[in-house]
Amino acid sequence: MDAPMPTSEDMRLIKETIFLTVVLMVFERDIRKSEQVFKTPGPIVSAMTAAMDRVSYELGEVQRGMRRRAVKVYGEKVSRDGVEAAYNCRGYEGKVCFPAQTARDEVEIRMSLYLGINISSVIGKYLPELGADSAAGVVH
Repeated sequence: MDAPMPTSEDMRLIKETIFLTVVLMVFERDIRKSEQVFKTPGPIVSAMTAAMDRVSYELGEVQRGMRRRAVKVYGEKVSRDGVEAAYNCRGYEGKVCFPAQTARDEVEIRMSLYLGINISSVIGKYLPELGADSAAGVVH
């Protein structure tokens, strides 16, 4: 018998795992660069470190949910072409790919949220059809 297809909740957890992991990688990279570029990196590094703590906590929660559902993500790859990863969901093997622009937009929105930046200030850039007035319905 074939393994069942992943549910929408399985796919949500897979996407969360991928993007939370990428957000952590970007914060780590940006902290290293900030320490080299800014004369007083302390406040910036502190804000990013606090955001990383929140991302790490949420990633842990998502990973617990994935274990309960027997879902595993592996082989994450970030490149100029985008983000891709393979997954195993209760025996079903699959792969997800996010094009570069989609991945950049997703990461920037998530980073903004974790840094406490009002998402309505950036939402029009990513979802112009919604505009700033509809941003509250889009918040992660």
